[in-house]
Amino acid sequence: MFVLDSFNMYTQYELSAANFDSKFEFYINDERKFSVDTVGEGEHYFPVKKGLNRYKFVFSTNNWDYNWDYIEIPWIRLTNWICDDVLVIPYCEVGRGDKCIEALIGCVLGLLPKKRGCVIVKHINYETGEIIKQEKYRGYTRGEYVFNALDLLDFEVVGESSKKVFVEEVEKCSEVEFYYRRLYRDCVWVIHKDITTGNVILKETYPNLLPGEYTFRSKDFSNYIVVGDTEKTINLDYLRTPPEECKKIIFKYKPIKEKDPYFDCVWVIHREKDNPNNILAVDHHYNLVPGKYKYTARNFAGYEVVGDTEKEVIITEVTDPVTECKKVIFEYRKIKKGCVIVKFIDKVNNVVLDTDYYYELLPGEYSFNAKEFEGYELVDDKVKTILITEDDEKCKEVIFLYEPLIEGCVVGKKIWLFT
Repeated sequence: MFVLDSFNMYTQYELSAANFDSKFEFYINDERKFSVDTVGEGEHYFPVKKGLNRYKFVFSTNNWDYNWDYIEIPWIRLTNWICDDVLVIPYCEVGRGDKCIEALIGCVLGLLPKKRGCVIVKHINYETGEIIKQEKYRGYTRGEYVFNALDLLDFEVVGESSKKVFVEEVEKCSEVEFYYRRLYRDCVWVIHKDITTGNVILKETYPNLLPGEYTFRSKDFSNYIVVGDTEKTINLDYLRTPPEECKKIIFKYKPIKEKDPYFDCVWVIHREKDNPNNILAVDHHYNLVPGKYKYTARNFAGYEVVGDTEKEVIITEVTDPVTECKKVIFEYRKIKKGCVIVKFIDKVNNVVLDTDYYYELLPGEYSFNAKEFEGYELVDDKVKTILITEDDEKCKEVIFLYEPLIEGCVVGKKIWLFT
């Protein structure tokens, strides 16, 4: 036991007064044990482990010149006696041995933890039966208590969101279970369309959107002007099933220049290979003079080009009006996305402390960080990296392992159950 006895903190001044503006901190093995930033005095006892320990005092101040703050520490002590509050005098004077023993027994009994009830609250995936998160609450006296379900991201409560449980002052914890159903995020297609041809100038995909209000705006395209609204708003809610088709927002455009029917033209169409109706974009090239033209595939998020990335077209002189433009088609493959489930597990009791879900992940490496949980220490790497590939049949898992800290107790101000 490390004893810091009766330290005093003061402020003094010359010429003009100022408020106390300092802080006193105490560390054991670089772990801050307490911090004080007010005038006064105190007495503190700290349990320490057997062996070499490092004690550090830090006093910082913002008062200078004519005002100064300071601290006095009359003495400190290191002792192996956990019943340091038991006075030898007068209890242990000659002829009063009973009183001495009585005081010592009282001290030791006071160190023993009193029985208190506990509750384990489990948050369970209704469809899979897996525990999403588990919490343990201690220190309850005998009686009835109410517990509420959590607001879990991308989940909704199934059944009661508030439950009562009767807690007994025994070692076995009472249990409360809440069930949750997974919800799915919606998506939006913002389509920019040429009203003269019906072609898609550009199709933007916004996946994995949380519920809320979203505003989208038209874009600036060379050789086009917007027709109608330049800004549109949509409200999204959670879905019970994965979206088969995204919500659509359409902006309309018309060409700035008229097409000359006596010059040839080219439409460069970018579309999904396995779903030709999914047009990603169309580039319009009008009024082309005779010559050789090269066109290149584009980059679209979540897609990769299939086949040639560059194609060539030869334009010749025309004598009759052009009624249909030449077409250059680039096809793209939709990249299969993956998901990761990150679990934080108490390995001693095989309990899931928390679970995080990550969906709509493109192939590649992803890093995840461990969390901090009160009453637990991490016994694993702080950061873990995992590779997502298109060959993954199900969500990859990342697991961080923890061990519960030793539970102690404190009685009054000075007595600790540590040696």
